[in-house]
Amino acid sequence: MNIQRKLRLFELLVSIGCKEIEVAFPSASQTEFDFVRYLIEQELIPDDVTIQVLKGAKRAIVHLYNATSVVFRRVVFGLDRLGTINLAVSAAKLFTELAAEQADINWQFQYSPEIFTATELDFAQEICNAVLDVWNPHHSTKLDVQIHHYEERSRNGGSNADAIAYVEIAGDLFQGLLHGVGIHSNIVTASILAILSAVNRALLRVNTETQAEILKLYL
Repeated sequence: MNIQRKLRLFELLVSIGCKEIEVAFPSASQTEFDFVRYLIEQELIPDDVTIQVLKGAKRAIVHLYNATSVVFRRVVFGLDRLGTINLAVSAAKLFTELAAEQADINWQFQYSPEIFTATELDFAQEICNAVLDVWNPHHSTKLDVQIHHYEERSRNGGSNADAIAYVEIAGDLFQGLLHGVGIHSNIVTASILAILSAVNRALLRVNTETQAEILKLYL
């Protein structure tokens, strides 16, 4: 899309109340970069909206990810579990240092254990905890963990949603954000199941009256 079409979409997302918007991938192309700069320089981003991310925004999301699956660790990185954790931790520390140099920006950090669906669940939890310890050592807030979902890897639909629920519940310090990549039907199905899984977990934590109110949003 060109800048004009992107702007129409951005304005639509703002108008319906979206507060965190991944507006572009600035390093992907000149158009992507120029669009983000246009939003910032023309002051088109509302004060309560956070975007990903270029210098000059009042609120900005920075996203860190590294592949965590067995194949990537062994074949691509040549690292064991500890080496992969150290890779994520060193990058998280760099994020913290660079953000401190621009203290006028309200920063929001996100982390992804990339290739999550081929990563052992206990290791996914371990590496997320390691990043959380860097960004929020006192655990005063939850860590945004974004799962990039490419395909359902099980014959029984929903295993990926179950996996995300496991990591979120086991850690109890994460906010799972499912990011469906592509339009394959399995991705759509797994994304819907993940939403339902999140609703079920929310229902377990509230009283009956609140449960009824939540269900009205989805039925």
